[in-house]
Amino acid sequence: MNKVVLLGILIAFYSCKHPWTQKDKENVMGGCMTRAVKDMGDAKARTYCGCMLEKLQKRYPNAADVKYAKYDTALYSMAQQCLK
Repeated sequence: MNKVVLLGILIAFYSCKHPWTQKDKENVMGGCMTRAVKDMGDAKARTYCGCMLEKLQKRYPNAADVKYAKYDTALYSMAQQCLK
């Protein structure tokens, strides 16, 4: 499940530009929610996706750089923290 959600986040951001815009944030939340809600329900998915969005913004201040997250060994750890 986590790999699918993380992949969705990465796809949503593959062609993003530099600073995080409201649209970038909406794309991440939308892509994440589409996949996560199936596994954990709406309320938990919203919490999880919001947490992942915050962590991605901190780790990748330039939204365009999030495309490198798939190579980031910390991504799994971030997801696990958000699932707590």
